[in-house]
Amino acid sequence: MDPFFSLSDFEASVRKSGMVLTQEQIVEIYTGWGFMEPLLARLRSKDRPRAAEPAHMFNPEQSL
Repeated sequence: MDPFFSLSDFEASVRKSGMVLTQEQIVEIYTGWGFMEPLLARLRSKDRPRAAEPAHMFNPEQSL
């Protein structure tokens, strides 16, 4: 899947964040970014039920 950001936009975002990376590192991260965008879109979806988030179901104070 092609990422939403172009490589030049992604590189600008990396530089703006203050990270100092080589061009090779940026390209490698950008290659994986194409897999992250659909994941983030699913997580941010408004029709995602509250129970889909495991942290909402875990109560550390609950006795077993």
